[in-house]
Order: sequence, then C-alpha cells, then structure tokens
Amino acid sequence: MNNPNAYESWETLILHWFQGTTTTPELIQATSPYLDIATEGWPDINIVTSFESALRKFNEGYYYRWEDRKERAKDTAPTVNGLVHNLVEAIEGRQTHVNLLEWASWHNMDGGETTSGVFENDRIEYFCLDFLPQFHESLDTEYFKRVLEIIKGSDRLTRSAFICSLFILYHKERTGMAYVLNDYVKGNRDDADLDKYFLKKFGFDTSDLPWMNALRAARESGNLDLSLVTLVADAGL
Repeated sequence: MNNPNAYESWETLILHWFQGTTTTPELIQATSPYLDIATEGWPDINIVTSFESALRKFNEGYYYRWEDRKERAKDTAPTVNGLVHNLVEAIEGRQTHVNLLEWASWHNMDGGETTSGVFENDRIEYFCLDFLPQFHESLDTEYFKRVLEIIKGSDRLTRSAFICSLFILYHKERTGMAYVLNDYVKGNRDDADLDKYFLKKFGFDTSDLPWMNALRAARESGNLDLSLVTLVADAGL
C-alpha cells in the first residue's frame, strides 16, 4: 500500500480485489500492517464485510466514503485479467480454491443486490456466478490450467461457444456431450435434435456455435473420429 493515510489507497486496493487483480490473500497481506481483518470475522464472514468492518475501526471517514463509492460504482466486478490472475494464483497454490470461489461468486450474495458492478463481459460473468459455484467441488487445478486460454479469449467468443467450451473441457460432462455429437456425426440425430439437446442442457440452440460447420462436414464425410478437442481448436481457442 502506497499511503495508508490517503483514502485513495484503500479505495484502489479494494477495487483491485473486486476486479480480481488482487486476490484475497494479497488483500490481507497488503492491509495487515494496518487492519486485522481476521478479528472482524474472516474467513467465517465474507472478506468484503470483514475488510469494511476493519476499515471503519481504522478510519470511520474512509469507511463512509467507501460505502458511498461502492453503492454507485460500476467497476466493482471481475475483469478478464482479474479472473486470469485469480486462476493463476489458485493454480500456483498461492490461494485456495475456496478463496477463488468466494471472490468469483461474491455478487451472488443478497440475491445479486450487492453493488452496481458490471462484469467485463457476460462470458466471465457466467463462469463466476453460474459455472464455478455449480461445479467447484469437482474442478481441480488441471481444469483451471486448461480453461485459462478460453478465459483469456472470452472477448472474441459468443456466450454459447464460451459455455460449450467450458463443458467440453469438463470431464464429467465431456462424455455425454461427446456421445450426442458423435451420434449426430453418425447420422442418428439431425440439426433439430441437436438444437433440443443444447436448449435443454444450456438454454440456447446451435445457431451461433462456431464449430457447427466442422460437425456438418464430419457428418457428410463420415469422419466418426472427430474429437471435441479439435472442435475447440477450430473455434480459435
């Protein structure tokens, strides 16, 4: 922290946490000379509440300035770079997977009525608020390594392609999706069947999936060895 006696230093620090370029362990380390966040209830109470409680004890004026700022701020949500940083820190063991989950899904609290923060794009919003909370217990470090490039390239993917890519790399869903897609390639399902599958599974049809042309070409050529990894590669991931 550059200057603990300047309000702006505290605001910048907590904003970087919200955006993800500062992780929970990094936030605690940076504030430890001035705040004892652990005595404010963390980790049993969420890190933001604990930080704010400790900040109020440190300087009540700073606390009220931050509360006013937080209420109307749009920059209090994860960015692509922030999500990448949090994933890398989890992969390298510098934060726990629980730290990652609690940061990513913080905006799920209170029915989503947390701040006015806007995620950088709706793809990482899905990953943070839907995918990770639903599957975190079975996601491991190897999965996070594989998904990094998809996260980095999320700005150039449609939401549906992004979601399917997450599941293609997720071993518990991979087999089921492979069965359906291979069934389509073999001619046992048509486009309408595939649309029904994706609508039921993910809530969208196949109209903007970038690898549908590859699937149709495989179906026409009889190439039954088409791999899901190849599909992801063809999508430019």
